[in-house]
Amino acid sequence: MDPQNPDVLFVSAWQRRRHFWTLINGGPESAIFKSTDAGETWQKLSGNGLPAGELGRIGLAIAPSDSSVVYATIEATERFGGLYRSDDAGATWAKVNEHLAQPMYYAKVYVDPKNPMRIYLPDVIFRVSDDGGRNLRPLGEKNKHVDNHVIWVDPKQTNHYLLGCDGGVYESWDRGANWIYKANLPITQFYDIAVDEAKPFYNIYGGTQDNNSLAGPSRTKSGHGITNDDWFVTRGGDG
Repeated sequence: MDPQNPDVLFVSAWQRRRHFWTLINGGPESAIFKSTDAGETWQKLSGNGLPAGELGRIGLAIAPSDSSVVYATIEATERFGGLYRSDDAGATWAKVNEHLAQPMYYAKVYVDPKNPMRIYLPDVIFRVSDDGGRNLRPLGEKNKHVDNHVIWVDPKQTNHYLLGCDGGVYESWDRGANWIYKANLPITQFYDIAVDEAKPFYNIYGGTQDNNSLAGPSRTKSGHGITNDDWFVTRGGDG
């Protein structure tokens, strides 16, 4: 949504179907659409610099400080995929970088609240650009888990980030040079669980993506309740 004019909308459609036995990832119905009347009517954007042929997943972002600048991460056939930018609100486009993060997992783009040329691309290693996407570099992964998915950039102090990745939530006050891990969020998801027959309280075992297989007590006699220290790693890697 255009932050200066909410009647202007950009939407990406992704033609896909996933089964246990196959993945249809793209097709002729994948496209970018634009509306200037709050969604009453839509125009399919094609040509004018956008890749020809069938497209896959598409990520979109409008620069908050200059809504004429629009970014798109586009999966496409014939190596046409990559990062595209429009400087005229979607009328014309130019491919600015070959980089395309794995579309099934990432494929998003975020624009700095104050600088339309500074963008953030989630990936295994988070990437950032200060020249509208032409050159990318790592944002910074010091003492932080990889596999990044989302970032919030403080609109009042753009050195301040909150970032979500496979390891949880992290905060930075210096543009990613250093990260603070938020350990007080009960957000771990187990793929599968098992229990044993320990007395007086049985233990619970579970596996988590990227973050080991863990075990911990089902109950405790401690007045502090079950703490992080009560849990231990049984095996590493993907649990």
